[in-house]
Parts: sequence; structure tokens; C-alpha cells
Amino acid sequence: MQNKFIKHLAFSLLAAAGTNAQAQQLPVINQYIYNPYLYNPARTGQNDYGTLNVNFKRQWTNIANSPVTGMLSAETPVKNTRLGVGGLLYSDRTHIINKIGGLATCAYHVPFSKDYKHGLSMGISLGVINQRFAFADATVSNPSDPQLAGSNATGTAFDFSSGLDYQWKNLHVGISMLQGLNNPLKYVENNDSSAIRYINTRHWLFSGSYLFNLNKDFDLQPTVLVRHIQGIPFQIEGSVLANWRKFVYLGLGYRSSNNTVATSALMSTLGVDIKEQIFFGYSFEFGIDAQMNANLGTQHEFMVRFKFGRNRGDDEKTKAMETAIADMKAQQLLTEKQLAETRTRVDSLNQQQINTTNELNTVKEQTNKNTSEISKMQADLAAQKAINQKTQEQLDRHERELEEIRKKIGEKSPEFKKMGEVDFQNGSSVLDKVNQSRLDALIPTFQKDTKVDIYVYGHASTSGDKNVNQKLSMDRAVIVRNYLVMKGIKGDRIEILPFGANSTAKGDGKDNPNDRRAEIFVK
Repeated sequence: MQNKFIKHLAFSLLAAAGTNAQAQQLPVINQYIYNPYLYNPARTGQNDYGTLNVNFKRQWTNIANSPVTGMLSAETPVKNTRLGVGGLLYSDRTHIINKIGGLATCAYHVPFSKDYKHGLSMGISLGVINQRFAFADATVSNPSDPQLAGSNATGTAFDFSSGLDYQWKNLHVGISMLQGLNNPLKYVENNDSSAIRYINTRHWLFSGSYLFNLNKDFDLQPTVLVRHIQGIPFQIEGSVLANWRKFVYLGLGYRSSNNTVATSALMSTLGVDIKEQIFFGYSFEFGIDAQMNANLGTQHEFMVRFKFGRNRGDDEKTKAMETAIADMKAQQLLTEKQLAETRTRVDSLNQQQINTTNELNTVKEQTNKNTSEISKMQADLAAQKAINQKTQEQLDRHERELEEIRKKIGEKSPEFKKMGEVDFQNGSSVLDKVNQSRLDALIPTFQKDTKVDIYVYGHASTSGDKNVNQKLSMDRAVIVRNYLVMKGIKGDRIEILPFGANSTAKGDGKDNPNDRRAEIFVK
């Protein structure tokens, strides 16, 4: 009866300790600054890569059977989605108390910007907790007492965690709830219907961090973490982590006490990232209170992280590059238009000067004014030519290549083979169903031989306004190209050749049906 009373008393004291000391329920991990997923499910899959993390912590080294914690976690983004998935297994042992748990996590990320640097993330974790009291391992006055032999107590409960994280550029602000179900662990002793309940108390964590890019070599990241558990004072933790070239990491931190005992501590950390694939981290912690630190000892924490997966940022970079190229082309067209307008104005002023030569005595003042304006425009034109010289050279080289292809096709060079053609209505660039069928017949051939270059030869009337005809031939070639691309042919294989008034069709001064077509050649 005495031993049974001792066991009940031990249960009661441990359960009471679990509601009054946060460290008795969830281990305090310093290296969440490297792996924030440990404290907030919303951080799951938030990076452009996945990680596999191993954490190990030994606390209070001067005490026999002091707490030992091990964690194995993994998290990764799901490609081409806004989801992140992860999982966590952990073991926390303090002498006769051994807790084992596992969680599966899913997070959803809502971007507010195209570069994913502004957004809101939400995550939940579901799992189980198993806690065992191994009374057989306890130190007692009579180890051979049959009442203690093989005596254990085990309890299992569901676990639930959730979190939110707001990101704006390098700022992260988050809130998470751990052990959110507030579930009790119920222990029933062997051969006894009595039970002890141990409450897995709900934990609230509030966090904030900002990464300062000091220069190309150094970054600095301050982090603040606040813990709140019902019935226990708020615990505040602050740290500053510096890194050099994302290779060597050094950090210092301070944690306040969470009860009436002076449990505040100072932390330091060192990390090394090898080729951005394997990360090694070490943290050292000691108490502020000298007497307690001497009695309990220091704390040590180790971490290894492996990165895997492909950057989803590559797609964003490609899109950004395509947008930049499109902007450059639009700017080039605008510049060419301005250049043409400037040339027209210069030609007009020159003609005006020639026409007024015979009236020089009466319009001398106006001529001088025009001359000054012409000089300014010519200077602007020269400056504009210098700016666009490189672009113009590229356009000229491309035009020469197209002209050579036009010549070979016109001369029916054996290098080019005609695959088919489509017809258009007079003055139209609309592709009707009949001509779509003609193009559909060519698709299998183009898909079979992916190395063949395709040339779309656009025609328009040789009579009428040349500029209008040139645009119409361009529109007809473009509509054919777009249709082939829509059917799965890569756009970089297709070159359009608008001919306009230079069409090889023999115009007779009237509308000729042979002019209203687009031919398809392969090289």
C-alpha cells in the first residue's frame, strides 16, 4: 500500500509539474531560427526547396538522467501548387518519463505578389502523443520490492497544431498553437481501475523576424518569440543571427524566466552551410542565475539539415525575363516610331528651307530659326541613333537572314520544301475551318520531326497601299504561326516571312486570289 501510494503521489506530482513548467511538456528548441517549421506549421514548404532536419538537445548536463530530446522533421513545397507538406517525429526523455509523438502537416500559401515575397500562409498538423512512466527505472530504497518490478504506465492522445504566418519581403510575423486540443493523457495502473490524468496544455507562440541585407556579404536577422501557457507567466525570447555569404552563421540570444524560479538563459549558436545543401548547427545555453547554472549545468543542441528539390522560383524568373523582353520590344517599336516622325519633321523643315531660298531677304529671320531647330533635331536624331545602334544592327542582321530565306524560297531552292498553304478572303487574315483542317493535317509531321525549322510565307496583294499590304501579309503569317503553336508546335521553331508587295505572286494591278494565301515551308 505504501508503494502504491508513492506511485499515485509520483503521478500527481508529474502531472502537476506538467501544468506549471513549460519545459515538462514541450522541449525548448533554440534552433527554430534555422527551422521555423518546428514551432509554426504555416512555415511548411514556404521556401523554394525542401529540407530534412535532425535535431538533438541535451539539457542540464550536471544532472543524472537529464532531459534528452531528439527530432526528425521534413518539409517541402508541392510543385506547381500553393501547398506545402511535412512531418515531424520526436522523442523527449527525462529519466522515467518518455514522450514520443508524431505529426503530419499541410500548409497553404496565398501570394499577394508574383514573386511570392508578400503573402499569407496557413498550416495545420495532426498526430498522436504517447507518454510512458517507467517506474522500473526509478531510484528507490528497495529495488527488489515486487510492487515496483515491471511497473509502467502509458497514455496516448491525439495531437493538433495550427499556425498563421504573414510575409512582406524579408519580414515574417506569425502565431501558432501547439497541443491545441488540450487533450488529457489517461493512465491506468495494472490490476487497478484507478486512473491519473495528465493534461497536454495548449501552448501559444507569437513570433516576428526581419532579415536585413547589410551588403552583398553580410545579413542580420533579429527574431522575437513570445510563449504563453495558461497559468504561467509570458516568456519572451530575443535573438540576433548574423551570416557571412550565407555560409557561416553566428547568433546570440536571451530567454526570460517563465516562473518564479530564475530560469532565464543566454544562448549562442554557430552554423555552417556547405554548398547550400548540408547545414550543421550547434547551440550552447547557460543560465543567468549562477547558483542554478552551477547546480543544473549547461545545455547543448545540435542540428543537421539537408536541402533537396528544385527552385520553383525558376519559373517566376523565366516569366520575368519574358516580360522584360516584351517590354524591350515595345520600347523598340516606340523608338522606331519616334525616329520616323523625327525624320519626317527634319525632311519637312529641309524642304521648307529650300522653298524659301528665293525669298531670303524677307524670310531671313524665319530661316535662321528653322536652321537652329533643324540643328537641334539633328543632334537629337544623332543621339537617338547612337542609343539604338546596337538594336538596329540586330534588326538588320535578322532582316538579311529573312531576305536570304525569301530569295531561296522564291527561287525554289531544294533546301526548302513546301508542305502546304492556306487561303484567305480578300483583305482578311481570318483562318476559317477549312484551312484549319489543312494545318491540322501537317501537325503529325511537325510533331514527329522536332528538329525541322518551319517557315510561314505570308502573301498579300501587289497592288494598292504597300504598307497596308505588308501588314496584311504579316497578319496572315502570324495567325498561321499562332494556330500551330496552339496545336503544340514550339514557337521557336517557326519563323514568319511577311512579303507584302514583294510577293512572288504576279499581280496584275487587281486583286489576285494567288495573293491571298500563306505558304508553309520546312528547311
